[in-house]
Amino acid sequence: WRERGRSCTLVPPGNLAGAGGVLMSKDRGLTWTPHGTIKGPSTWMIEQTVVEVKDGKLLMLCRTSVGVIFQSTSKDGGVTWTNGTPMKELPNPNAKIAAISLFRPPEDGGGGGGDKELHPSTCILLCFNDHKMLDQPHTRTRTQLKLAASCDGEGKQWDRVLTLESSRVPGLRHHYPTLLEVAHNHTTTSASASGVVSGVSSVADGFNVSHHRVVVAYSTFFMKKFKKSQPE
Repeated sequence: WRERGRSCTLVPPGNLAGAGGVLMSKDRGLTWTPHGTIKGPSTWMIEQTVVEVKDGKLLMLCRTSVGVIFQSTSKDGGVTWTNGTPMKELPNPNAKIAAISLFRPPEDGGGGGGDKELHPSTCILLCFNDHKMLDQPHTRTRTQLKLAASCDGEGKQWDRVLTLESSRVPGLRHHYPTLLEVAHNHTTTSASASGVVSGVSSVADGFNVSHHRVVVAYSTFFMKKFKKSQPE
């Protein structure tokens, strides 16, 4: 997200409303070039997360202030992007989200003769707060931190596969997730207290998300001036 400010030189003087986009580098991060002018109706589109879907298309999911996640797509490697459109099945309380494209496990589990390399799949794993802005006394609360999977190759259909946090206390926030796939399993296990999630049960197009091991890191704290109390 870029908008004109005291030190901003990336946005033309006439563009005060701001817009979403990406920064791209062709020299391993030495220099960066902004691409995209993504706008949504009456909302910012910030803290974006980008994944590759089928046919090489890029899918961007965005935090918004209007109660749902917005999406934008690119067909040219991120140079140009469509305007933002709402994903009504994915609510958002104006909070950061995170998504990754999962890798397809090796075709041969170790027997021999098969492809043992990891290849990107069309399955996406999303971590998000599964609710809109809440009413008093929970207007500053962020809860229902969940994992959802989409294996249709486009990110159009989503299945909730795991709830990480569901406590509901005024001012308590479980939010700002980050995802990292760290290994592949061929047996199903359960979520552990360490934050490593295994055995996520979702099967689509013959692809089982339970083969994956993902680290989910997120923040939990009380907003200032809120009293710490027990979850509802």
